[in-house]
Amino acid sequence: MSDRKIFKLNDEFIAQLQNLVSLAVLSGTPIADHLRQVRLEASKNEGSTLVLTPEYLEYHNSTVSKLTEEVEKNIATQQLVDTDETRN
Repeated sequence: MSDRKIFKLNDEFIAQLQNLVSLAVLSGTPIADHLRQVRLEASKNEGSTLVLTPEYLEYHNSTVSKLTEEVEKNIATQQLVDTDETRN
């Protein structure tokens, strides 16, 4: 018998992959950088399924919040610049 343990990925992780591709495109960063941050663990309910860890989800949500804040600041700054240029 083989000592290998076979896992499948849960739907939440698959959806996260889609989010990470979008994040990479929007931020101009390599998808590999985002994938290296992913942390998985065996599901408590179904041990042969890998799920995102709570720590990873917290990290990811925090990162997205920071990026969103940065984008909002950049938009506000650009709007001020556009307004000043229009007045001159």
